[in-house]
Amino acid sequence: MFSKSHRTAGDPPASVTSFVLAIMAATLAATTATSPASAAKVVWANNGHAYEYVGAGTDWASAQADALSKGGYLVTITSADEQAFIYDNVTKTGGWGGSSDAETEGVWKWVTGPEAGTAFGYSNWAAGEPNNYGGYEDYLLIGPPGYGWNDSGSRVGDSYAYVIEYDELSTPGAVPEPATWAMLILGFGLLGAAMRRSRSIVRRAFA
Repeated sequence: MFSKSHRTAGDPPASVTSFVLAIMAATLAATTATSPASAAKVVWANNGHAYEYVGAGTDWASAQADALSKGGYLVTITSADEQAFIYDNVTKTGGWGGSSDAETEGVWKWVTGPEAGTAFGYSNWAAGEPNNYGGYEDYLLIGPPGYGWNDSGSRVGDSYAYVIEYDELSTPGAVPEPATWAMLILGFGLLGAAMRRSRSIVRRAFA
């Protein structure tokens, strides 16, 4: 969890408390919002991948099992641009991601998707993280914007939302990001103009 601070025995770290409160606040905001990105897969034009936010809290292993059953995997965030896209278009609450150090403590690797088995090229750990608080935190938990990444456990009670990533360039039910919509509209407009010009040429040829 997040960095430990001075506290009495048995009290949760202040940073942990603030992180949990941030998760709760972000979840409430997402629940009351009407953004279509929270209800459908969203495609990122940069890599053609689709992303799906699942708000139902569960443990890491169950989240990964659900992702695999849908043909995807827990998200692997390999750049700051990808992280920003997820925050802007998929979810602001964060959730489980596809990384773990369960194999070797302190050696964090992607364990899902095409990056499985590789070390981080990009990371966004919060200050003091990962810290393996309590000796059981082996899974990546993506915090809300401004909080960074955290290591968390997969015990009873460690229940969070998660993001599924899909490699398919065309994922059923996926919604293009706003910039992609603009490109599609422009493309259709140019296609329509070209078709109208072609019809005009044909009419003049047979006039």
